[in-house]
Amino acid sequence: MTAKLSRDEFEEKLREIGETQYHNNHPYHHRMYQGQCSIDEIRAWALNRFCYQRIIPVKDALIMARLEGIED
Repeated sequence: MTAKLSRDEFEEKLREIGETQYHNNHPYHHRMYQGQCSIDEIRAWALNRFCYQRIIPVKDALIMARLEGIED
């Protein structure tokens, strides 16, 4: 089991993950930002993004409903 991180350590870990794994680093996004995707690829991305964004509140509510309590 790993030790509990301090708030600063936790934030640092999240930022490290974000720098390497955030969606803007994906090769598809590089192609999209450079205008190299086809219209069908953009449509598929838009549909995927819509479905993903639409379900986030449901996912968050399920997570929150399962919490027993919040500890500092």
